[in-house]
Amino acid sequence: MDNGTSRCAPRIRRGQCLPDVHFITVDSQQTSLSSFKGRYNLLLVATRNPDSPFLDALGRRQAEIAQRETVTIAFLACAQEGALRARQRGGWPFLVVSGRDGSVTRRFGFVPQDALTVCITDRWAEVFYISNLPVSSGDAQVDECLNWLDFIEHQCPECFPSEWPD
Repeated sequence: MDNGTSRCAPRIRRGQCLPDVHFITVDSQQTSLSSFKGRYNLLLVATRNPDSPFLDALGRRQAEIAQRETVTIAFLACAQEGALRARQRGGWPFLVVSGRDGSVTRRFGFVPQDALTVCITDRWAEVFYISNLPVSSGDAQVDECLNWLDFIEHQCPECFPSEWPD
């Protein structure tokens, strides 16, 4: 397992907090990252390819991810219709956000590209893991995400949480 910073996406680095970003899911649910603050870890995936095996693997393993008190959100740089079809085809139980221009993911500091950008944060949106993975990634990379979530859960609960950026 790497140290959580390999092939790092621009601007956001391990140890930084993600900005509070508002978005609308393909199910027309308005939400923001701050709505999960203090309650859930986040597993964020950004990709241009809604047919990625990694997304399907995440869908199959959502129960394991949920056991770690984690919310998964996929940001797809495609039309809403394409994202909704991919979600229905894959049976993904996680939140899906679409946008051809990638404007939401750019606010996180992720640049839409051919690879998958995977970001894992703690309950306070502090980045513990961020990496670009091949689109063909699957269960092995989900295992790595689960390992990072376990690591986050074993951190000292008495430590002060990171401050949410303005």
